[in-house]
Amino acid sequence: MIVFIHIVSFYPNQKNAPILSLYLLSNCLTEEFIDVTIFTTNDSVVNVALNTLIAADFGKVQCIE
Repeated sequence: MIVFIHIVSFYPNQKNAPILSLYLLSNCLTEEFIDVTIFTTNDSVVNVALNTLIAADFGKVQCIE
């Protein structure tokens, strides 16, 4: 199964509760071998090139404009 999550800000940015909730959810899904990809802006991840897919322990993250 593949899950795509699109959110304006994502972990490690902790501006509000949905960010942390989606981080914990994606972390649990990857532990169950579900492929998770998060699309977010570079507001949450600094010094990351745009449109680059990064592998993390909670899934893959891509910063988009």
